[in-house]
Amino acid sequence: MAPKTHISTHLRDGASQHARDTAELKGGFVSVDERSLTDLLDFARQYARSVKYFDHTGAAPNTENGAWDVFFDFDSASIERQLSVRNDFEPHLALYLAFIQLFQHARKQVNGFTQQHLDFYYQQVLGLKPLNGRPDEVHVVFELAKNITEQFLPAGAALDGGKDAAGNKLVYELDNEIVLNTATITDMRSTYIAGSAPDVVKYATVANSNDGLGDKQPPSWLAFGSDSLSVQKTGFAVASELLALKEGDRKVVAEITLSVGADFNLATANTLTTGAFEVFYSGEKGWIGPNAATASFKQSGNAWYLP
Repeated sequence: MAPKTHISTHLRDGASQHARDTAELKGGFVSVDERSLTDLLDFARQYARSVKYFDHTGAAPNTENGAWDVFFDFDSASIERQLSVRNDFEPHLALYLAFIQLFQHARKQVNGFTQQHLDFYYQQVLGLKPLNGRPDEVHVVFELAKNITEQFLPAGAALDGGKDAAGNKLVYELDNEIVLNTATITDMRSTYIAGSAPDVVKYATVANSNDGLGDKQPPSWLAFGSDSLSVQKTGFAVASELLALKEGDRKVVAEITLSVGADFNLATANTLTTGAFEVFYSGEKGWIGPNAATASFKQSGNAWYLP
């Protein structure tokens, strides 16, 4: 029998970003003084049992008479709960409670030493600098009042964003100027060209539907179209002030220069243009057409064009 080979599949991520952000590596994971207010009260009760009490009254003054634990006979957790509501503590206890509460300021300062050491190492020794702050970004939808048809907003216009979770006021500014008007989206349409058939264009008259024609079942739809869409005609538009013609008979010639490959065949190309074009033009009341158009390829030097 062939010897077995044991391959360890245990992967360690000690160098990953996730491992470098563990709680153990943060400044406050271990405090120099971790004692709470209750711990300090318990310490006083226990320590008082070891401190002898000398009675200075009576027939024999300055004689040992027990310990100081009788002065600290209390429940630590109960005392901590009463600090904010009670103001009639015994004088000696009130003095100690005031001391340990003031001591919390010194405790907080000494517990910050670890973070200060980390800051010194990263900032002074390694020379690392914090990244500049990045402001929040939001997308804003404006809606004009009923009696307003257009409104200009300059770049830098302040927008009230309410308040954050901490109660701080949020103010956002426009990156660019904008003119608001009453234009609305009436239709959502899309075109789709499959990589396997780059010369076939499919089209959705209702892009936010399953079949591209308005079917709402199922309610989900492909935003960029699919092979199930219908093949549609495609075209292009030409706009120019020169085309603003009035009255009379006008003859407009449009030439389109094409880039063709070495295998381009003139005779074959001209047979493909038969019935391939329809012309529409805009009139005073809308588009006029379709009008039949004849096109053929012609050569001028090294360029081919459609007149």
